[in-house]
Amino acid sequence: MLSNPALESSIAVPGSSWVGYAISKPAQFAYLAQKIDVQIAELRGMLNGGSASPAAKPATTKKGGRQFSPAALQRMREAQQRRWAKVKRETAPVAEVPKPKRKISAAGRKRIAEAQKKRWAAKKAA
Repeated sequence: MLSNPALESSIAVPGSSWVGYAISKPAQFAYLAQKIDVQIAELRGMLNGGSASPAAKPATTKKGGRQFSPAALQRMREAQQRRWAKVKRETAPVAEVPKPKRKISAAGRKRIAEAQKKRWAAKKAA
């Protein structure tokens, strides 16, 4: 017998080739939860006088709702387009006046250049 703790905590899944292999804890939990659900269904069946077999799941349900004819779909499509056209008309974009481009004065440029030269000098001195 291997002395691997992962193998010691493994469970044997009936009807599976995983017997003797380590199964992750979430997989163990899922298997045990499914097994418990089957047993609960069997007990409920016995209490209700039904068979001891687990409750059968309903067949796959049809997704979606009603089936519309192509003509009805066309009418709905056109109505939706009219609604959107109305919304777009009501919220027509207002022409924005662009802000004037900001310009820096000569004195401002001179102050920035002097400050930058001062920073460069301090960096070179360091």
